[in-house]
Amino acid sequence: MRCGSFSRLSKIAPDSARDKLNYALALLRVEGREPEAVKLLEEVKRQDPSLPHTWFNLGIYYKRQGDANRAIAQFEGMIARAPEEPIGHYQLGTLYQQQKRNAAAQRNSKPRWPRPAAGGGAVSAVHLYRLAGNAAQANRYLAEFQDLQKLQKTWVIPEDSAWCSYAEIYDPPSARAQAPALPEAR
Repeated sequence: MRCGSFSRLSKIAPDSARDKLNYALALLRVEGREPEAVKLLEEVKRQDPSLPHTWFNLGIYYKRQGDANRAIAQFEGMIARAPEEPIGHYQLGTLYQQQKRNAAAQRNSKPRWPRPAAGGGAVSAVHLYRLAGNAAQANRYLAEFQDLQKLQKTWVIPEDSAWCSYAEIYDPPSARAQAPALPEAR
């Protein structure tokens, strides 16, 4: 679907957090429409704070804007809703590391195999454990990182630390069953 299709859906079901979320995700990919997307994501987050999608995408947006504090708040919210998603921990770990909050960064930068972002998490963990004076642990993570680098050379699509399933269109089966019928196209 194109951005305009999501716009029409959001008008058909103006109270649907799912449709607003999908429209916002589409807008994030259109240059110059990011402020509108952020406004919609914040609205969706107020309407249904349980969706990790809003938290993740706002975190990426604020990180790209250089607003580490707002990005941290978003990734903390995401992790509260999706604790097993490694990309959230990776993003949070790198932001903590930027702020010299090394203990917090260490807790979030540990690799979570075999999911994407493990490479970045391993690199962060190596650095943080070296800073903490724990060379043995740093060397274990370095070996894991080197193994992952070999594996990644076989991947068709390279790792992207700004992507996870929460950056994609939200279309769970339960939401599809509740979706309103769309009018026929003319």
